Amino acid sequence: MDLLGVIFPVKCPVCDEIVGFNKGLICRECKNKLEYIKEPRCKKCGKKVYGDMEEYCMDCIKTVHYFDMGVSLINHKGVGSQSVYRIKYFNKREYIRFYARELVRNNIKLIWSWKIDLIIPVPLSFEKKIKRGFNQAGLLADEISKILNIQMDEYLLERSRNTRPLKEMGRKERKKALEKAFKINKFIKKFRYKNKLPKRVLIVDDIYTTGNTIDACAKVLKEHGVKKVFFMTISNGKA
Repeated sequence: MDLLGVIFPVKCPVCDEIVGFNKGLICRECKNKLEYIKEPRCKKCGKKVYGDMEEYCMDCIKTVHYFDMGVSLINHKGVGSQSVYRIKYFNKREYIRFYARELVRNNIKLIWSWKIDLIIPVPLSFEKKIKRGFNQAGLLADEISKILNIQMDEYLLERSRNTRPLKEMGRKERKKALEKAFKINKFIKKFRYKNKLPKRVLIVDDIYTTGNTIDACAKVLKEHGVKKVFFMTISNGKA
């Protein structure tokens, strides 16, 4: 018997109602309300494309990314975007277990082909983490790490400065705001990794839009010797 399921009943990430003992992590009818990203999708960022002959979305055609490839689970719209919003701003961290499992289940062959050595969440600034009480990307990365049995390091990559919410900015503003926004913790690099970082890293975040945040993280990692950087996010939305 799952005693934790009795003491802390599972709530559906869509309707926020109790799912029911041993009935999974989401209401059956609510799962159909999420807009899963399926093929065809961009071979770079994983966004949905609208023709079988299209290999890349318009964003990736026009942009040179530092990351190598990534995928997301759902389109950032409707009940999906509301669910992610509740995780971030209403402390609905219990939803994360469902999204982690679905991300892995829907992309397992691709993930194993990446041959990941290390999982890193996009870091929050110290101020935001204190205010919010948790880093949703860190919790998601931890769940994915446990499922895949791959090491996760929440402290190797750090925010070097705070930025105002990216949703308030345009594409150019976001890119400029994120310049030098991340750094490697040199102490951890030296003593945990002997100054030799793993070669293939997976970055985890909650939302992908323009890719500027993932790119900023990937750029720093590659400057410190990482060869390949991939990403996974819960949702993927328009810039």
